[in-house]
Amino acid sequence: MTTSPTLADAQASRSARFAEYAGAQTPLHFGSPVEEYAAIQSGVGLCDRSYRATIELRGDDRKSWLHNLTTNHVSEVPAGQARYMFVCNVKGRVLFDLVALIREDTILLDLDRRHVETALGHLDRYHISEDVHLADHSQDWSRLALMGRGDHELLEGDGHGPELAFRATVIGGTEVLALRHDFGGLPGLELFVPAPTAGAVWSALCDEGFRPAGLEAIQMGRIEAGMPWPVEDIDEQVLPAETNLMDRAVSFTKGCYLGQEVVERMRAHGSLARKFVGLQATSTGSMAAGATLEVDRKQVGRVTSACVSAAMEGTIALGYLKVAHAKPDTAILAKMEDGETEVIVTELPFRPAN
Repeated sequence: MTTSPTLADAQASRSARFAEYAGAQTPLHFGSPVEEYAAIQSGVGLCDRSYRATIELRGDDRKSWLHNLTTNHVSEVPAGQARYMFVCNVKGRVLFDLVALIREDTILLDLDRRHVETALGHLDRYHISEDVHLADHSQDWSRLALMGRGDHELLEGDGHGPELAFRATVIGGTEVLALRHDFGGLPGLELFVPAPTAGAVWSALCDEGFRPAGLEAIQMGRIEAGMPWPVEDIDEQVLPAETNLMDRAVSFTKGCYLGQEVVERMRAHGSLARKFVGLQATSTGSMAAGATLEVDRKQVGRVTSACVSAAMEGTIALGYLKVAHAKPDTAILAKMEDGETEVIVTELPFRPAN
């Protein structure tokens, strides 16, 4: 009897170099991050998203209950559709973000693995008498994805055109759940694959011609696209209005939810203390996540993500900056433990999506 290769074995056969990221062994690259980046910019790359977790909700009250705890609509969303949303605390700050996939009999919550403990604790705290049952099913699913600018029927055809629509499809003889989701700032298709068959599905996609792309290439592309990611760019210091994701993550017609008063007040008044911005190092300067942003030696912001960009031919970053200093072309000092460099505030995205 032939056994399927594990996902790690299938990736190792393609020269994967692994490191732990968000609690999962993740391929950083497959030999050449620059070539992998080029592959997703001109074609479609195959990515490992196993640093994502899956919490399942069951019970008759699951939709109304989740609706009252999140920033986006849930109760009126039909099966086969998903929504991106924030979960906030009473002060309106983001505890974590997630994608909720509405199925006929369950809801799947797709979130960063680093937020699972926080999410289960928070959701359980507000679970009183509702008919809702939560379970962490992260180990049952492996998470793969296709992403890139290239044309392919899996991204555009077969019912996967609209973003955040999903359906079952078959890849390499395995039924998977396929969600159209531009998670990295480029067209993307997230695949929820039964864990025991993930290696076989990975190999089947490679055989179809998809180029494996590691985390380094994905991060470069999503930073160029100005796409904030959980933990790196979205943490408990952040308000929804500061993330550039309000149109995608927040409904202003759904009624009350935890933190709603603060979110609504910021929208109504149009008052932001900080703004999510792009930053580009001058000449050969460098930046790193965690660097402070200073003007006249006073801290005015922080760098949250950074990379050396192939398209921009230098170091670029994302971060939060006080609005008074966030005008494009403003010069800011990025200060790190090992030095400092001048950076220029840049409009997002660095590189258009199309």
